[in-house]
Amino acid sequence: MMTISRMAACALLPAAMALATAAPAQAHHETKQVCDEQGNCTTIAVSHEETRTEEPGSEETSSPQAPSTGTTPSGPSEPGYEPSFDMNDYDREAALAEWERQDPGAFNPITGEPAGPPPCGVLVVPYAYEACEDEETPEAPTAPRVTIEQVISMAMAKISLPKPAMGSAPCAGAGCKGTVGVPVWFWLEGNQWRTYSDSASAGDLTVSVSAKPSKVVWSLGDGQSVTCTSAGTPYTSSMGWASSPDCGLPNGYTKAGNYTATATITYDVTFGGDATGSTTVTRTSTEQVTVGEYQAVTSKRG
Repeated sequence: MMTISRMAACALLPAAMALATAAPAQAHHETKQVCDEQGNCTTIAVSHEETRTEEPGSEETSSPQAPSTGTTPSGPSEPGYEPSFDMNDYDREAALAEWERQDPGAFNPITGEPAGPPPCGVLVVPYAYEACEDEETPEAPTAPRVTIEQVISMAMAKISLPKPAMGSAPCAGAGCKGTVGVPVWFWLEGNQWRTYSDSASAGDLTVSVSAKPSKVVWSLGDGQSVTCTSAGTPYTSSMGWASSPDCGLPNGYTKAGNYTATATITYDVTFGGDATGSTTVTRTSTEQVTVGEYQAVTSKRG
């Protein structure tokens, strides 16, 4: 819908009055209200079709038209507009155009915005729809059927299985550096090695879900890897060069370099309620590790 400013409307008014003397159009007219800078408003008729131009020498008479009253009677919509109650096909611009056709005075000449409610037979969201007297009230659209797959996805989203929170020795990140041949330790930070459970309902379906870690595969980034079936044991400096009791590689890295360590956790997932069965879900995290050669310090006595 186009909004006409006051200044532009004043400029258009003479041209619009000139159009009134041209040959009659082949379609209905729509009324527009234009105002000048002082707020004086005038209603004009604007055709949606091009004005007919008569060929020289031709004589054609047309029946006189009734003068415009500035309003169009409301009532059932013209052929060509059908209210759509399917939001996939709904055209709000077409509905607003039909509203303006039936009731031009409902639209603010400055802002172009309508004041509700719309005429009968015209569906303009978010206004309430009113059927005309000779129109059958449409049945309310039926809600789409919820599938068991959708409810399973809802339940899975509620437990939100996390990626591995990696703990390692040598440590990862800026300022950390491991040593070739020193045992490598791996573990999960926090309380991640636990069971995650929740449920979701939609329509007449309910699904429960339970997921627990079964293993973590740790890769050093140099071709070595280890599979652990527990969260692992965190390393502390008091442990020295000891090997991890449950999750690590005793011989560590074999040569110096920069590596990408990877942890992939596997969750065993089971479903209950209106869904039965099981599946596995994996999550992966990575960290950068720097490894250097062991530097022995010697002294020479003179």
